[in-house]
Amino acid sequence: MKQFLVAVLALILASGSFALAQQAADPASKEEVQQLFELMHVRQQTQRLMEAVTQQFPAMMKGTFEKLLPNATPEQRKAEDEFLKNMMSDVSKNLPYDDLLGAMVPAYQHHLTHGDIQQLKDFYSTPVAQKLQAEMPAMMAEYMQNATPIIVKWQTERIGELKKKAEEFAHSLTQQEKAKKPSKS
Repeated sequence: MKQFLVAVLALILASGSFALAQQAADPASKEEVQQLFELMHVRQQTQRLMEAVTQQFPAMMKGTFEKLLPNATPEQRKAEDEFLKNMMSDVSKNLPYDDLLGAMVPAYQHHLTHGDIQQLKDFYSTPVAQKLQAEMPAMMAEYMQNATPIIVKWQTERIGELKKKAEEFAHSLTQQEKAKKPSKS
């Protein structure tokens, strides 16, 4: 589940990135990239995304807790939800947003030129881009709500498949070890 959260966080940090495949010839300065991040409201978007993930996290983890506590009472299920909300709230509050954004700057500098950044700043200064930024949290919240059942289903199926493959692999290793040992006759 942590991997999913990291992937979602990386996705929001990378959104709006129109990265080129090669090294930028006239790389943008750190200050220019930071100005772009401000126009893109990257920090706020990341915080809002984490809030949306926090709200959806209990539903995503429901199957895990059902397996851990298959006969849980309604009070225990309520406690599980509260535990998960508190855990995600703590993660969201303590996430090093500034460090994460700082880690993005070199990637932008590597792939975007001074001119690229200026064009992006021009775009993100337009009314339509500002509307996009304003509506993005609601769009992401709706997306998370719609995507959660898909992710839960995929995760449940995938975990079952991985468990089966791991069991088969462990069995094959056991068989190989048995084959290597000389038989006692």
